This record gives sequence, C-alpha cells and structure tokens, in this order.
Amino acid sequence: MLAVRNTGDGIQVQDVVAPEGPGVRLDIASAGVCGTDVALVASGPSGR
Repeated sequence: MLAVRNTGDGIQVQDVVAPEGPGVRLDIASAGVCGTDVALVASGPSGR
C-alpha cells in the first residue's frame, strides 16, 4: 500500500507493508492540508 511520509528528503509517497490485525481499511478519495500539517513538515521527519 502507499503512504505519504515526511522524510529527511522531504515529503514522499512510499510503498509500505499494510497493517495487520482487526480493523477497517478505508479507500481515501481526497485529502487536504491544514496549517498544522505545514508546521509539522517544517519541523522535520517524524521521530526526531
């Protein structure tokens, strides 16, 4: 499956392993970007 990630090289679409276990998978038709998203991108990759 595809995921959008904030990496050291910027925002990238990457292939990732689909999560396992109970739950629901959704097909996303569209998404938006808010001011908080922009601030998170400016702060750098997750986990740092």
